[in-house]
Parts: sequence; C-alpha cells; structure tokens
Amino acid sequence: ELQRRLVIAEAPGAFSFGRSAFRRLYDKTPVPASTQPVHRALWYLVSAHADRHGIAEHEAERFFREVDDELVHAISEDGRLQQPLSEEPLAKPFMVALWTVPTKLKGVEVCTMLNESLRKDLPMHAVVLTRALNKMCCRTRHSRPLPECCFRGAGIPHHHRAFFAVGKSFRVPMFVATSEQVAVARRFSQRRNQREEPVIWTLFFTSRGCLHVNFIEG
Repeated sequence: ELQRRLVIAEAPGAFSFGRSAFRRLYDKTPVPASTQPVHRALWYLVSAHADRHGIAEHEAERFFREVDDELVHAISEDGRLQQPLSEEPLAKPFMVALWTVPTKLKGVEVCTMLNESLRKDLPMHAVVLTRALNKMCCRTRHSRPLPECCFRGAGIPHHHRAFFAVGKSFRVPMFVATSEQVAVARRFSQRRNQREEPVIWTLFFTSRGCLHVNFIEG
C-alpha cells in the first residue's frame, strides 16, 4: 500500500513542490531590502484574492488601508511614521505584524490569502512575501531541542474534518503556523469565520526530528 502511494505521488505530471511555479520563481526572486516590494506585493495579493472571490474593489481597498494602519502601529511607538510605510526598511516587526494581523476581508486574513495562493500555486506576489518572511522571521531551531509536540488552532468546514484521520500521511503546500502553547492555538481557533468549526491540531515530533520547521521569533 505504501509503495502504491509513492508511485501515485511520483507519477509523471503529478503536482509537486519541485514542479511548481512557486519553486521556479522563488529561486529567481531576490530577498526584498525594503518594505516597498513587500507592500506592493501585499496589495496585489489582496487584489487578486478579491478578484477570485468576487469581492468589490472598494472593499479590498478599505481592507488594505486597515492592514496598513495595523502595520504602522506595529512598527512605530505612537502610530506615526517619519516617512511613508512603503519607504521603511524591511524589519522583523513589520513582517511579524503582516503575518499575524487579525484584520479580515470577508472573514479572511492576510495569512490565509497567502496560504491560498501557495496551495493554488499562484506565486507571482506570494513569492515576494514568502522571501521576506523567510528572511526576516525564520531561523532553523538549533539553540534547544524540539518540543515533544506543538499546537495549531484554526477553523475548518465540517465536511473536511473526516480527512484528518489517524495514520494518514499528507504534505501541506503552505505555511503551517503552530505554537508550543495550547492557549495560543485556542486563541487562533476562535478567529475562524462563522462557516467553520474551531479545531486544534496536536503535532508530535518523532525521534528523527524535523528538517523543515523554522522558529519564528516575534
């Protein structure tokens, strides 16, 4: 059975990370040096999301302005900047705020928009944000051992719950944010939209460790 699954996974033409448009574009995309390309990519990400889901442009623009306000408050002491947000140097607080900003457009946050683009392999703007997140927020965890487990809180439609069966193996083509604190996961599970049920996943690490997990410093 395992061999059959592997054959299916590697079948010619099957989608994989190695064959993805994201992978090809990521290797060619430089790490942003300022917030300008990130800010621009964020707008295009929001605009493309609105187009795909039939959301009016003026609603997308209002959402973008609200996110801007959140970002300004995250990187300034008094909610004011000496220069336009797009001219600020790229820094960790900006990217952490961008990933965690709770503002929603029709129930969807920026992090969810980014992950949707990654899952659908629509990387044109997502790749810039991914480059910036990986550069500013992530480092491989070497300073201490991995915990026994970590937690992820989110909301999912009821009809998807059956997919998560014990023993199932699958790959996730997006960022999977987790926390070592279950209280943090519970808080995120309550940020779901009304069509979803709150869910907390517990992810256990094996004795082999994990090579593709990064520690995000807030």
